[in-house]
Amino acid sequence: MHHPTAFLARAGSRLGLLLLLAMSGWLMAGCSQDGDDAVPLQITAQPADTSVTLGAAATLSVQAQGSALSYQWQRSADGGATWVDVAGATADRLVTAPTSAADNGVLYHVVVSAAGVSLTSSSVRLSVTAVVVAPALTVQPTAQTAVAPAAASFSITASGTAPRYQWQRSTDAGSTWVDIADANAPTYATGATTVAMDGEQFRVVVSNTAGSVTSAAVRLTVNPAPVAAAIATEPVDQAVSAGNAAVFTAGVSGTPAPTLQWQRSPDGGATWADVAGATAASLSTGTTT
Repeated sequence: MHHPTAFLARAGSRLGLLLLLAMSGWLMAGCSQDGDDAVPLQITAQPADTSVTLGAAATLSVQAQGSALSYQWQRSADGGATWVDVAGATADRLVTAPTSAADNGVLYHVVVSAAGVSLTSSSVRLSVTAVVVAPALTVQPTAQTAVAPAAASFSITASGTAPRYQWQRSTDAGSTWVDIADANAPTYATGATTVAMDGEQFRVVVSNTAGSVTSAAVRLTVNPAPVAAAIATEPVDQAVSAGNAAVFTAGVSGTPAPTLQWQRSPDGGATWADVAGATAASLSTGTTT
């Protein structure tokens, strides 16, 4: 049988050992937990290139993770060769002062720091454009006439910031309009015309980011190519009894349609004189003598 004092001594030693082991495990667990909670510094969303109109402020932002983060935005006016801190720009979001033309092309990045570690974001470009002025038409297109197959040309003059052009055609008197492929300049040439294009209408839409304006619709007239006048059917000699009328007929061709003028000679063709009012394909002499 063990002595009670010795038992208690042994029990106390074991209890102390268990307590020491428990405390060691608690400390180790605590250290491990602290390590698990530490968030490594990381930029999760980079800033992006930004474009603003002249006089407007630009906004840049970054997203990062880590403990006790600090930020310092920097700018470079020489393509990234040198960088300068932006005064007071120590948050994850930077709003610039109202921009000027000199700010166009300036680069920005941000240095993010945590626990003595720093990361620099991607560099982004600020673009500053002039204030956009809506387009306006100062000279409207005008109707054009062409002789097939010659081309017709329509032109306009427009004002505004960087206007874009789209010419359109209507084959149903303006009820519907269709964009003309690659017709994106102030002047539009139809290319070779045909008589079938006669009566088509044209207009142009001028636009930019501030709005759009549509020109007046104008007509294209296409005339057929000229063909020289020719006598297709010759008149023939006529014989009538005195008192009756003689009728002479001729057939003519040509484009445009030829005009006619009958003439008479009382001296066997030595001289000729116009017959008044005789401008049709047929001539009636009236009562003969």
